[in-house]
Parts: sequence; structure tokens; C-alpha cells
Amino acid sequence: MRGQIPDPTVRDFSVFHVLFPCSSPANLSYQPPPQCQPGEFACKNNRCIQERWKCDGDNDCLDNSDELPELCCE
Repeated sequence: MRGQIPDPTVRDFSVFHVLFPCSSPANLSYQPPPQCQPGEFACKNNRCIQERWKCDGDNDCLDNSDELPELCCE
């Protein structure tokens, strides 16, 4: 905006999205992609890990998608 005179009729209505991962229930409709077997968790990087490894504090997926707050806030 350097060198421009601000228009007093235009207001900045920026919207900030704040995520509260534990304020809403997890996505219960999540279905693992077909390449993962029952009992496995589908990582965002398309790896499959044991379901029991999800939310155990270890980065088993190697992209940390098994430890995301929205999955592990219980």
C-alpha cells in the first residue's frame, strides 16, 4: 500500500481461523484407504501402521500423522 491513500470506506475484515482440536469429536466417518488392512492406520503419506501405534507418542508414520492432536486428544 506504499504511496496509496487508504480508502476510508474499505475496512479490513480479516478472518482468523483458530483450531481447537479437542472441541469437536474426531471424524468418525474416517475409513482407511484400500491399501491398508483391517487393524491398520492409514498415514497421510500412504504408509500403513498398526492401529495400536496411533497416538502412542511415537512418530510411526514418519510424517507424524499418527500423532495429530485431532486424533489423540482423548
